[in-house]
Amino acid sequence: MKKYMGIALAFIFIFALTACGAKKEISLPEAKEITEMEITENPSGNTVKITDQDEIAKIVKDIKENTKDTGGESYHESPANIKNFLAVSFYYNNTEGNWGVVYLYENRNKTYAEQPYSGIWKIKKEVFKEISGKLKQ
Repeated sequence: MKKYMGIALAFIFIFALTACGAKKEISLPEAKEITEMEITENPSGNTVKITDQDEIAKIVKDIKENTKDTGGESYHESPANIKNFLAVSFYYNNTEGNWGVVYLYENRNKTYAEQPYSGIWKIKKEVFKEISGKLKQ
């Protein structure tokens, strides 16, 4: 009986480990692959372009290190039911059509990063404010 109990506990343990899915991380390009970033405020259309590699690297690092998976899904090209957001676009190797985007927004006093069709992550409010502050410089 103890043998069966041990086997049952082992199966439960293995099941518990596999049932807990790994949290997905936001997928951003390496900073060295990005030649330009563009931050655009919606709906105003205010835009700032960033080409300084150190500044690009800092923004990419800040977003990667300060996001936490919400488990939420993204089913649209841009955030649904959100009127005010920032579009952070990444352009690679100065070629048209070769880019990516992350949307940053505030909803119910929490800040989020969303990648179209990929997912939604919480992002630290300080990082959101720092990136949105680039539009005012």
